Amino acid sequence: MARHDGASRDPGTETPLEQRAEMRQRGGRLRARSLAVGRLGARWRPAAVFLATAIAVILLAAPRPVAATGSASKARVVVALGDSITSGFGLEDPSTESWPAQAQALSDGRYVFVNQGVAGDELATAAGRVSPGWPPMQVRLRAALAHHPWCVVLLGGANDVGIVSVETDEAAIRAMTDTIVAAGSRFAVVTITPLAAPAIRPHGYPAFANRLNSWILQTYPGRTVNYWKYMTGDSGTRMLSALNSGDGIHPNEAAAHWLALHVLALLGSPSI
Repeated sequence: MARHDGASRDPGTETPLEQRAEMRQRGGRLRARSLAVGRLGARWRPAAVFLATAIAVILLAAPRPVAATGSASKARVVVALGDSITSGFGLEDPSTESWPAQAQALSDGRYVFVNQGVAGDELATAAGRVSPGWPPMQVRLRAALAHHPWCVVLLGGANDVGIVSVETDEAAIRAMTDTIVAAGSRFAVVTITPLAAPAIRPHGYPAFANRLNSWILQTYPGRTVNYWKYMTGDSGTRMLSALNSGDGIHPNEAAAHWLALHVLALLGSPSI
């Protein structure tokens, strides 16, 4: 007979009828708990679905690395660092006629040329001299190397005549080429250009140019383009009228085309 006084009882003394009643009570309690858990899951199910959807959208929208394809993926960056000869001053459309622009068009996707020519820029600035408004190429080289170039093509010095000595420009070029190599890039140097008439530039320009160009050719064999020789032809001293843009200083489109071809040929040589 079951007791109703709340006292505990040894399970071994319960009758079969009492055991079945206890089992039914336990089963009822388990079903109640299951229903409660089910109701809790139903309440949070929309939030879980929303969270899973949001995570999926974020993952799909996240930027992925783009696989490089075609010739653009293999193109080598070449920075053209120079003055007005490089910027294309005097040409009708420097964006297409400057020597870096023409080299880009002729390269068949092998190179990407970055034109960093600044008209009037000097290669090096004399100590204590106030800059004319832009830093010299020796300073601008830092910005050029920020492009992580495969090669830097230097063309400068014509605007330095009467401002610095030939030795100062030589030291500047040597320091720049050392910096380029230390950055893991290659370099090429183009000789400065002649004038159509000596009176256009300060007295002593031909002598300055000849000394600097001779030093460039002797110091960097296999890494130079002798633009002076092409621009003067048989005269050896003055710019040929057929290659002059009209101001007596700057090359025309045909002369820029020649330089583009020869820079490309140099870039493809084993000496670079």
